[in-house]
Amino acid sequence: MKIRFFDHKDEVVGLDRYNGGWVKSVTGIDKTKNNGYSIVGNFTRDAGDNYTINGLYLDCNIVGSRKNQRKEYTLFRVLEIGCEVLQKTKTINWAIDLWENIEKALEIKINPLANFSTEDLLAEINRRN
Repeated sequence: MKIRFFDHKDEVVGLDRYNGGWVKSVTGIDKTKNNGYSIVGNFTRDAGDNYTINGLYLDCNIVGSRKNQRKEYTLFRVLEIGCEVLQKTKTINWAIDLWENIEKALEIKINPLANFSTEDLLAEINRRN
């Protein structure tokens, strides 16, 4: 199921996109990098895109005046009704600051049994019976 992010943008942060910004779906972390490239995922086309329920996203909102712009980063998960903000940061090491919450959020979606083949799982069930 998908929702239109633009309909829920105020729940994430006051996104007016006056100075620009972007949203990226987050699928992992590459700890060989220590900047924004460490956050693995695809950029969405625009704030009107459809987002996947339970999807993890990173928003960069550029705030301030045209001469004094600042970037604010918001990590959020899209819910069936609205959005859940996991973390906001404005620091210079914003990507590294987000790593811990990204790891926690992605663990929820990972099935621990996904590492085993169907045959291995069936063999374990039979062994326990």
